[in-house]
Amino acid sequence: MWLGIQVGTLLIGGLAAGWQRLRPGRGFTLGAVAVVTAFTIVILPGRRFLHYLFFIVFPVSWWMGAALQSLGFRNDGRPNLRIFLAGFVLVTMGLQVGLRLQQPLPDMFGRFSLSWQQPRSELAEVVRMLKEPNDTLAVWGWAPDLYVQTGLPQASREAHTERQLEESPQRDSYYRPRFMKELEESHPAFIIDAVGPWSVNYFVREYSGHETFPDLSMYLEEHYVLVADFHRERLYLRNDRMDKGRVAGEFERLVSKWENDPWNGDTHAAFSFNEIRPARPIQGLQVGMMEPPDKTVWPLSGTERLMVLEFGHDPKSYAKTDQGNGTLFSVALKHPNGEEELLWDRHLNPTENVEDRGLQKIKIPLLSVIEGSQLIIETDPGPWGDNAWDWAYMARMGFRYRPDLKFLD
Repeated sequence: MWLGIQVGTLLIGGLAAGWQRLRPGRGFTLGAVAVVTAFTIVILPGRRFLHYLFFIVFPVSWWMGAALQSLGFRNDGRPNLRIFLAGFVLVTMGLQVGLRLQQPLPDMFGRFSLSWQQPRSELAEVVRMLKEPNDTLAVWGWAPDLYVQTGLPQASREAHTERQLEESPQRDSYYRPRFMKELEESHPAFIIDAVGPWSVNYFVREYSGHETFPDLSMYLEEHYVLVADFHRERLYLRNDRMDKGRVAGEFERLVSKWENDPWNGDTHAAFSFNEIRPARPIQGLQVGMMEPPDKTVWPLSGTERLMVLEFGHDPKSYAKTDQGNGTLFSVALKHPNGEEELLWDRHLNPTENVEDRGLQKIKIPLLSVIEGSQLIIETDPGPWGDNAWDWAYMARMGFRYRPDLKFLD
């Protein structure tokens, strides 16, 4: 929207200046040159990351400001025109701010206090236990935050391996050989393959895991031990640093801590229900509608130990105070033998309870999950059996997992 308003303002200003036969000032001309240069650098190469658009904010704003200045102060000093232009700027800025305020807060805003209390993931805690002075770390995939969490310097020049993963004319001839050369020179104590479920950008191991790079796969097989699979990441430790007794002892201590404190750390709700249910945009979020009675069955791998679930009611149903009485949300665990165990339920009635409005979030410990178990996520009409205006939805879901200790195999 910001870019549309800026471009629209320039077009209107250009037409008005042409109609009044005004010559552009030096600032306007330099702004135009800056914008053309920015578009040539940012837009024409077809960059797929939106943050590159920040590079055109300053040139476009400069150009628009110069255009408004030319119209407002070079037109015989007409005060009405200046007032109009000032009002136009305020209105367009207000529109942008107003639209942003209607959107939900970014997820990271709710994570500030949690990240302060739990600044490291379980994988990072393991690495910090095992690291020694002068150790380095290499990460395959896109997880540069691991360098910060572990406190280890990079073993290669790049914090992520996008260039080594994305197909390009130079991937196999330059970027991959350079990456291997730097690994062989630094010989890092730890290598983390950050490709896995819920990872950033690269999450399918069959397509992006280190196994897709034969030289790296062979290097790991010869010089490293797979310590643990954390479901999202895999941790490798150099052979000469592998002390099974020490590693097993540290893991036993940490796993005991994680089991006794299932709320340790947090998890992003990574899977969106709009992929398997009718989608609807609600308060800036694409959700999956589950109007009661409805249910979703989710298979489990057996390593899950904590579930986070986001759910709620369409705000359009809040005003129907004389119809319906909310929805009963529930999550049950179905064991491989067919027995079902209710893990959590909640009756959400937003027409009567203000605290039931908006996006709700719940964390559910999964303490008795084994391979072959299933989660049953269900919506029910409630105590009256009346599903009128029960516009229930599920938004997102995520899990935390027990690490699979591969070095014990």
